[in-house]
Amino acid sequence: MRNILYIIIIILLSSTTLIAAEQPKIIVEGFGTTFDDALNDAQCNAVKQVCGITIASETVVNNYELQKDQILTNADIYVKNYKLLNQNEDASGAWVVKIAAVVDSIMDNLVRDQMAVELLLSDIDKPCIAVIINEQERTSNGSLQDSDGIYLSNKVIEILLDYGFPIVEQNQIAFRLQQDATGQAALQGDLVAANTIALDLGAELLLQGTAITKINETIFYGETIETIHASITGRMYKTDTAEIISATTLTEKGGLISDATTASGKILGSIGEKLAMKTIAMVIQKWGAESANTSIVELVVTGANLLELRELKNKLTLINGVNYIDFKSVANNLATIDIEYKGTGATLAEELSTITSEKFALEVTSFTANKIGCIMNSK
Repeated sequence: MRNILYIIIIILLSSTTLIAAEQPKIIVEGFGTTFDDALNDAQCNAVKQVCGITIASETVVNNYELQKDQILTNADIYVKNYKLLNQNEDASGAWVVKIAAVVDSIMDNLVRDQMAVELLLSDIDKPCIAVIINEQERTSNGSLQDSDGIYLSNKVIEILLDYGFPIVEQNQIAFRLQQDATGQAALQGDLVAANTIALDLGAELLLQGTAITKINETIFYGETIETIHASITGRMYKTDTAEIISATTLTEKGGLISDATTASGKILGSIGEKLAMKTIAMVIQKWGAESANTSIVELVVTGANLLELRELKNKLTLINGVNYIDFKSVANNLATIDIEYKGTGATLAEELSTITSEKFALEVTSFTANKIGCIMNSK
């Protein structure tokens, strides 16, 4: 009877909770010879925008029968709901449909298939990721202490490497974390400190968080039963702009334990796997979308005057892929300009290096995916 009760307890305790922000609505249009065709095209376009890829027919090698166009076969399944904003049939009988769609299940479906994810990732420039996660244990008196292992971090890194992501070496991060006050601050959750370390080590994205395990004791029929709980609050940032890409909270409850160290490693490994897959999904959705679509690149120009900046703006409008230019600030020969650009920061930096003018010479001094530094020298 007691064994049966233990089994029931284990079943009740073995649950996982994922808390994620509601997906935003995406405004897209679709075209077709009928209303239904146009609506389906709009839903496919919504899925494409979430994936952040340009999908075309292409079979994966190794006899794996997965095609990019097959991802869109059931686009209506991935679109959770939509609102019809506009519909129009022209004189030729062609339909144009505009919808506001919510696509929030495609990644949950796709990330379960590693081959599908690898196919999606093959179309984007995979960013280098730094993982800085502080693993702690909550003691019986309620205080927190650093744990001995790095089970969760190791699992996250293992999975990211399996999917082909470049990862900052963990021993390099460990050295920086132990080196000085900046490292200690990063371990305590200081974003600026963690971001400084990640950027110095060449990371384009920073996955930062704190994982906490706790052993709970319950008196059951006169016996003390120990169970283990774990939680992770993780955020992913662009290191060059400190812009947050995602925020995720995961909690998990384990069953009965006999060895605290083994149980801790197991539950943190499990929750680390979920965090890794969530990270991959967000990279596809956010980073990939910017690679395939337009993104905002911040251009910082030093040594500029207003007359030269006016000509620079004219030159920028001639660059293919530049949609919009916004001068955020100009002061003390320093200009900060937001450029809406269809492409990557590296590509835009190459374009900038080819700009010629009788008034100035433009020298690109640095660039990342979202930020470019330049010096403008008057002639």
